[in-house]
Amino acid sequence: MKHLSIVMIFLLWFAVFACTNDLSQQHDTEQENPQGTEQGQPEQPGLTEQPEIKEPEISGEGESEPIMPEVEQPVIEPQEEKPPIVELPIIEPPVVEPLEQVLMEEKPTSPEIRPPNEETPEVIPPVIVPPINALLVINELRTEYSRITQRYEFIEFKVKRAGNLNGIRLFIMADSNNPFIYDFPSINVALGEYITLHLQTPENNFKDELGDNLELSGGNDSCPTARDLWVVGSKELLCATDIVYLEDDGNNVMDAVVLSEKPSKTWGNDYSHFAKIEEFLFYEGAWKAANGSMPTPLDVVNTSSIKSSTAKSVCRYEGREISHTASDWYISGSGTTPGLPNN
Repeated sequence: MKHLSIVMIFLLWFAVFACTNDLSQQHDTEQENPQGTEQGQPEQPGLTEQPEIKEPEISGEGESEPIMPEVEQPVIEPQEEKPPIVELPIIEPPVVEPLEQVLMEEKPTSPEIRPPNEETPEVIPPVIVPPINALLVINELRTEYSRITQRYEFIEFKVKRAGNLNGIRLFIMADSNNPFIYDFPSINVALGEYITLHLQTPENNFKDELGDNLELSGGNDSCPTARDLWVVGSKELLCATDIVYLEDDGNNVMDAVVLSEKPSKTWGNDYSHFAKIEEFLFYEGAWKAANGSMPTPLDVVNTSSIKSSTAKSVCRYEGREISHTASDWYISGSGTTPGLPNN
């Protein structure tokens, strides 16, 4: 590019110089022969005399050198070096979720910081218990046994739907090494019927009423309008601190009650096995605390007011919906009613 500019300047200078030379030669010719008449040529008629044209004086001796016009040289600007094109990564804008969706999502909670030696508590999943379709429920219990006063232990049941008692079992759990288990005989029962299981046989006139005749049994606490069943013997089986429950023929718990003569925060050494039984009944849906949680030794029917000299019993509120809690029960103070509605 630089060489091309020099060539163009030279050509331009050469053209100007040549043009100036032609003008100088023409001027010399006119000085030698300024008029045609001065060269001895005759005057032509009809032509007027031309005014004398004075040539401009040229100062200085000889011919003056031609004055070269100033040629403005082009300014050559250096080419700017363009930086290499760097392709930037395409950054997609973040996806903004609708406000409604954000509000519906749960906010993450920061993890709880615990001391190094503190153990994380066990998270117990919610318990889903199927509804109990019980044929029998426990209705009344007398925990006192006295030959002197002729008060004997019994458990009264109420039939909640018609059916057969075959396969139903009763559990009395006070003795951890040898709990009492009673298997009901195969008997067809009607809705609303009362059944009394007498836990001792002090007299000889006891008879199990297995058919329609409900007047076969005599003796203490028997009822001519209700069904009476008997446990042979005189051993004490039911205590003021005890757990009693029923199972159907499929080993499903139908009903339960937990009694305590001295409720406290923990079970004593004699009843330490009750904690596992309460847990078992809870998962079976047969016993729980008032708020629906796992029962404790305090979630019991308090039997401390029952004394051997009194005719009191543990009674269920009849006509109420069963909640499988201690609130289903009360202590009767007006005598026992085996085979009859509770007082």
